[in-house]
Amino acid sequence: MNIKIITDNACDLTKQEIEEFDIEIMHIALISSKADEVDKNIEVEEIFKRQGQGESFKTSQIPEFEYLECFEKYAKEDIPFIYLSLSSGLTGGYANSCMALKNIKEKYPNIKASVIDTGSASVGFGLFTYLMAKANKKGKTFDELLEFADFLQENISHIFTVFDLKYLYQGGRIIKVGKNITKMLNIMPIITFSNKKLKIAEIVRGKKKTIKSMVNTMERDMKRPFKDEIIMPVYGQDMEIIGNFEEFLKEAGANKILPHQIGTVIASHVGPDIIGASYLKEEIPEKFKDIL
Repeated sequence: MNIKIITDNACDLTKQEIEEFDIEIMHIALISSKADEVDKNIEVEEIFKRQGQGESFKTSQIPEFEYLECFEKYAKEDIPFIYLSLSSGLTGGYANSCMALKNIKEKYPNIKASVIDTGSASVGFGLFTYLMAKANKKGKTFDELLEFADFLQENISHIFTVFDLKYLYQGGRIIKVGKNITKMLNIMPIITFSNKKLKIAEIVRGKKKTIKSMVNTMERDMKRPFKDEIIMPVYGQDMEIIGNFEEFLKEAGANKILPHQIGTVIASHVGPDIIGASYLKEEIPEKFKDIL
């Protein structure tokens, strides 16, 4: 069965991956502090450059009418589709997609279609989409894909740190005192994303100690060897630090490391100084291991 995977530009997959799996990307709009809507094709390096010049950005959720246009394109051709949404804890877009799907199913009652709250963002969202696309390409049925999505919702884990908290502060994610203290003392928060919320798991001093501590946290969380497990690191501008992170992962046994640069949507909230990763807490069920 030809099933279309649709997602949005907060998933931080590469252009090559999007093309390989024929994924449709919807666009969360960026709005500049200069009150301008940003070109949807802007590169992340341009976002970093403008942030460095003092410009800040906000995001605008995908409106219901855009979901309707996208979904109807497939429904009228009787092509089953699954929309994977950025976490509903971060955007109202998921609710809009649900309303759009309700209207589509009233008009096309026989269409096989679903919208899924991935509960994730950035490379967590990317890993979710990547694995769903691989399962789809392998020929899994519509119902099998929904079953796999249930597993991913429970088991996608995120961990990251930022070396400058001012962008999270600007976005209302942390309080001002936290922003100032961490910068003055050269301490970095190790942040996890679970239950659709950001949570500071640990505070560490120094970059290398922080990324080493992230690897240790991942090992405790996974409770199994890294070997043959897909780990998807994310980085902003600092190529040296992502190199260090990958070395620590390799020392811990990781051999399937898929680094991704952060995309424009998440970069608008966290800035250029980020390092992190996504991975699966539990092993992929036996019936889906053939996708790897």
